[in-house]
Amino acid sequence: MLAVRRLQVLRTRWFSNEAISFPRSKLKFLSEKLKRPEAAFEPFITRLEDNWYTSENDILALTSSDATTLNIPLRVLQLLQEESTIQEEKVTAVAEPVIQEATTELISVEIPMAENHIKKTQRAKYEETRIGKKKLEAYGLTEAETPEALRVELKRFLAHMTTASLGQLEPPIRMATAQPYIRLVRLALGYARDHTHFELPLSLKTLIPSAEAASAETVFQYIQWLRLERKASPNYCANMLRALLKLAKYLYGRNSQLDPTYGDKAFDDIPVIRELRKMHKTTALQSSQSLRAVDEEKKWLAWPDFLAVVEALKAECKETTENGKPRTKYAIATSYQKCVMLGIFSGIPDRQRTLREIEIGRTLHQNGSGQWIITHGPDDYKTGKAYGERPPLVIPDHIVPYLNDFLKTWRKELNPVDQHNFLFCNTKGEPATADFIYRTFTRAIYRHTGKKTNPHLLRDSIVTYLRGQSSATEKDLEALAIYMGHSLHMQKSSYDRRTKSQKVAPAISLIQSIKPSNLNK
Repeated sequence: MLAVRRLQVLRTRWFSNEAISFPRSKLKFLSEKLKRPEAAFEPFITRLEDNWYTSENDILALTSSDATTLNIPLRVLQLLQEESTIQEEKVTAVAEPVIQEATTELISVEIPMAENHIKKTQRAKYEETRIGKKKLEAYGLTEAETPEALRVELKRFLAHMTTASLGQLEPPIRMATAQPYIRLVRLALGYARDHTHFELPLSLKTLIPSAEAASAETVFQYIQWLRLERKASPNYCANMLRALLKLAKYLYGRNSQLDPTYGDKAFDDIPVIRELRKMHKTTALQSSQSLRAVDEEKKWLAWPDFLAVVEALKAECKETTENGKPRTKYAIATSYQKCVMLGIFSGIPDRQRTLREIEIGRTLHQNGSGQWIITHGPDDYKTGKAYGERPPLVIPDHIVPYLNDFLKTWRKELNPVDQHNFLFCNTKGEPATADFIYRTFTRAIYRHTGKKTNPHLLRDSIVTYLRGQSSATEKDLEALAIYMGHSLHMQKSSYDRRTKSQKVAPAISLIQSIKPSNLNK
């Protein structure tokens, strides 16, 4: 049992006749600008307050799609965002002792008491905040542009990847892995349509016409185009090559005479597959040695700061707005969902698929002692084939009251379609998608911190934070790796984002601690 301290953020805004929400303070401005009475804008202001868009920074974090969901006219949003200025926020951090057990103590962090301070943050609009290169024109083959014959080919390719068949040289892969491969192949088909001379109709063999090595030419030119024209990272190109390798195996693998059960490398007698493997090996090596394509410093969020966001979301699970007006049930339910989603992640920093596929009664349930846990079999997570059934993932104690309230009272207000059992719902009541989980994280975090952080980068954040703690032993870090569903090597090579200077700092301190006077003569 360890006593640890958890940061709590007290987001207190006092509303009186002199202090009102930013949108409400602009009622007269909107009325004058749009030549309508103030009463016409009252419903829009109420909806903004209902969903905690009350400060200037909150308004800047509001996207056009969110505004549409809230039925806020885009012209009103535009005017409010133009009026938004730098906001001074006072954040009071209070530490309190909390008792955690077993693996969850690895996720808890010790945060020193922070004095009251005022931060002045220059905030840009969420939709104008891009990290890395500019958004490029889409080029992939869309569903509407896909000929019927090619649509059938893609369906057969998907079935081939995900189902076992007699004589198959490689085991089938999960649908969650196969579908991204289909999306990548569609991108390659879009390139082939626009940049190559091919014989109609467009088909999968347009990309790889035969089993000969020379048939890799179109793929080679495509990868060059991605690197030079689209400025794609080596890692992205390696992923693309993996998808196209799968396609080559589907198209020509049946001609292979090799048998992996006798030590042969599957498909190694197919020239085009050997050529694509060489390309992939080279690109993967470049990926491991290259700098990251995106300046992640601009979206990096330290783990304690993420925990502060979770505390802020807890404070928003109220039935009244900051000026005392009752909130709609749907708005309250949305606040609870955000709080529970990010709160679960604060104790289970897993891949976002885990959040997306939490299913009440199947993966989410209470154990014999009443703890809420998530259980995964080998098919429920990415590395299940390697690690098998996972240890129970324990919902952190601090989020359990919010989870209970969400399940008992508020989840039904999101109107789950067909009464589905997935924990989280999108704005239509359907099971949450990967994009919905991603947007919920990035927008909530941006609203509170100004950082456009995503769930996967937060996995790096917890590893980086704990590996940087001198109190974390190798045994602790190994336990964390198992809990997060990856190897210790992967933890060190992919998730630990400390600089080399930070990594060697303990060694420098250790060496410098050796004083001549301490040595035995």
